[in-house]
Amino acid sequence: MAGLVGTTVMLAALNISNIWGIEPLDVRNMFGSFITRKIDKNSKLLGTIILLIGGQLFAFLYGAIIVAFITGRFGGSFGLPEYIWIPGVNFFYLYLGFLGGFGHGTFMALIGGAIIYELHPLDEFRKSMPYIVSALIGHAVFGFTVMLVHNFILARGA
Repeated sequence: MAGLVGTTVMLAALNISNIWGIEPLDVRNMFGSFITRKIDKNSKLLGTIILLIGGQLFAFLYGAIIVAFITGRFGGSFGLPEYIWIPGVNFFYLYLGFLGGFGHGTFMALIGGAIIYELHPLDEFRKSMPYIVSALIGHAVFGFTVMLVHNFILARGA
């Protein structure tokens, strides 16, 4: 559930560039057309599937790391600090999610930006700057959202 919600919110955040008047980046078509080599509804569907699968995998990874901390699998049973300013929300989860997402976004911006700039078969996606900005913002929002969902699920029964 966290992966689906996080990926949906990330895709919505990536479309904010349309509102700001910045050059929009259709990430779903970008990923799909990397494989299909054309822009159409099939490439958008394929890109959506790729992003949803990636979102599920990374949400699972985020959750597994938190469960390992909570249960003491990294040595000792120290759990997570609790910063509760709103009842039911441990802001430490959100902090970890934002940092994890921003770190993941930085990695994807550096590696993905270079790959897209050099290897994407379609010229309209060979601009790395819109992707770099989108990767940073989108992944930070993804991590924050995933950890918010994990806060409500894992904090109650891990």
